[in-house]
Amino acid sequence: MSSQKIVLLNLSSINEPARPALEKKENIKRSPAHGTISIKNHISEKEKEKSEEDLSNKPSDEFSQEQLENAWTVVSRNYEPDKNLHTTLSKHKPLKAEDFIVKFTVDNKIQKKEIEDRLIDFLPKFRAKLNNFKIQLNILVNEQPTVDKPYTPQDKFNYMAEKNPALRKLKDQLGLEIDF
Repeated sequence: MSSQKIVLLNLSSINEPARPALEKKENIKRSPAHGTISIKNHISEKEKEKSEEDLSNKPSDEFSQEQLENAWTVVSRNYEPDKNLHTTLSKHKPLKAEDFIVKFTVDNKIQKKEIEDRLIDFLPKFRAKLNNFKIQLNILVNEQPTVDKPYTPQDKFNYMAEKNPALRKLKDQLGLEIDF
């Protein structure tokens, strides 16, 4: 007996016209389900209102560098529960610049972002403490070049031997091995 294979073709799909490719859906901003309330939009509107508050009729008293530093210290103490922010605010002193601009230096972009995220809360308190509502905060990033630290015993030995070449001679004379 010979083995034969029977192949069935679905001819109905061959006669159908080609379907158009699915179109890419654009990013659709979804709103909350009908009947629910989203506080996300409400909060962002309130924050915008706070930040756009009219400051032209508020006082703008002069202040010294010492008054600036004292006010900075007092306001930064409010953030002691948030250790990262408090440390960032306490590490460097703010500097008074022209036209009520206060320059503050941070060590990296993460610290800058952390301050910028809390600026809506921090700046009004700081302005009120100095009784100057025209103060603007300019945050500068002072990134230090990274220093390669020796980690392995061989790296540590090479680092010390660069400073004191007699160390290599001593190692060779005593027949010491650096690898642990």
